[in-house]
Amino acid sequence: MRKNNNTYISVVIPCYNVERFLHTALDSILNQTYPYFEVICIDDYSSDKTLEILKLYAEKDERIKVFANKENLGVTTTRNLLINYSQYEYVLFMDSDDVSDIQRIQKLVEEKDKYNADIVSSNYTFIDENGSPLKTNGLDLLKTKLGIKFVTFFNSPIPHAPSLVRKKLLTDNNYNENYKAAEDYKLFSDLICNEELNVRILDESLYLYRINQMGMSMSNNHSQIESHIRIATEFICKEFGKCDNYDFWRLSKFDISLEVLSRSHIISSLKQINQIRVLYLNKYNLSKQEREEVNRYTAQYYIFSYYSLLKQAFKNKKIIKALSCISISFINNINILINVKNIKWMIKKI
Repeated sequence: MRKNNNTYISVVIPCYNVERFLHTALDSILNQTYPYFEVICIDDYSSDKTLEILKLYAEKDERIKVFANKENLGVTTTRNLLINYSQYEYVLFMDSDDVSDIQRIQKLVEEKDKYNADIVSSNYTFIDENGSPLKTNGLDLLKTKLGIKFVTFFNSPIPHAPSLVRKKLLTDNNYNENYKAAEDYKLFSDLICNEELNVRILDESLYLYRINQMGMSMSNNHSQIESHIRIATEFICKEFGKCDNYDFWRLSKFDISLEVLSRSHIISSLKQINQIRVLYLNKYNLSKQEREEVNRYTAQYYIFSYYSLLKQAFKNKKIIKALSCISISFINNINILINVKNIKWMIKKI
């Protein structure tokens, strides 16, 4: 919807037991430099004062609309309800324990208008429960069309919480109830298959993502890993028409035991990462920039997998076993691993 040529935005916020952080989250949205938006909040049957806080804010600011689930429905169902309640053409995501930069909406809308984008997202910064920035070891965000699609084999291709999304994409697809704890990854893995989809990702960090031990950010970790692997496997099948026994994701998810896995199994799993890259490069006609992004992301994924393996090796007292597997993989992939950009990334992130 547009009024006076301005794009109106529906900000959607699922809320559950966030009384400690909710004031900060809401204030960061209500104080935006961009004024044309509504805020839709659903309390998912919280046991603390979350609903009470929401009602107080709604009384003071007519832009806020509050709904309450009569039982705990979970974040996936709640997100779908939020989309249904929203009334504008574009939807902005926000988690109830996170913080938005004061210019977040303005900069996302400007990018959307400039490129007629369907989805605009941005970089983000992790913070702890007290709001202090955390050093993170995340992989680079890719920007090109085929670079973004390549990420989907490994992770969600687009940062979810920081995103502004055309509402029609959400109403046509919805969050899938069968992928709880990874519903955002499933949504974007489906959307990214649309060749007409126009995605923009900003380098600037406009979103503070709180690592909250009690909130949605840290819950259902095992379920999330299993859903993640299922989504990635389905995407591989869709892209390449075959479903081999891929399991390399566990290497980067700290979801392995070096006491159980054989040396040959670990080496085989590490090989799968580059196999995906080769299959992808053979399928698509990538530009020079897209190819560079794909190679850089593959290298970073390898480095992070090595790092994860070593952490598990220290835990399981299997250092020699891990180092032997990593050494073989490193030598086999040295052509994409060794360059100045990857070394700088490794020093900064790990």
